[in-house]
Amino acid sequence: PLFRGSIHCSAHCLGSACMNSVCRFNEGVTDIVAKSIKAVGRPREVFTAHRLSHVPTIHTHVVADRGMSWQEALDLSQQYPNRPSGFYRSKREQYNNYLYLLALQKENSSHLFNIIRPNTGRSFYEETKSDLLSKYTAVSPEKAENGWTKQYQNTRDRCIHGSSCKHPSICQVGSRLSHV
Repeated sequence: PLFRGSIHCSAHCLGSACMNSVCRFNEGVTDIVAKSIKAVGRPREVFTAHRLSHVPTIHTHVVADRGMSWQEALDLSQQYPNRPSGFYRSKREQYNNYLYLLALQKENSSHLFNIIRPNTGRSFYEETKSDLLSKYTAVSPEKAENGWTKQYQNTRDRCIHGSSCKHPSICQVGSRLSHV
């Protein structure tokens, strides 16, 4: 739940201000990082029967979209024409599909890459060139487009495991949309 202090701060971003930038909110347990964050319904007061102070606890249900569309990824990749950055496809199938990502070489580094996936967007962690090449194969944008788009669309409302998931009603691993 988001608390009143965060709500005042987040009210501006939950509108149109968050649509074109990365938004960050403190959820108390974890940060919410997404391309867009939208409030669902109206905020409501919770824990009213056992309030220990005069400060109410407010719950706001939000939906965070972490994904990156093909066009956004393509535009981002074209901002780094002079670095060995590009699209990659997993060497082996996972969950009956190949996985795609965009690797952008970090500035002033010959071996570290920022990773962007269609379903989860920019990763918090960097990948070394040797780790990247051990799991993925470089592909042209033309060969990546269909797989990227499929991964982006298929993970909108379900996990990355697809039909292989043992807990499809609750699993959110690799899901593009996150309900908080």
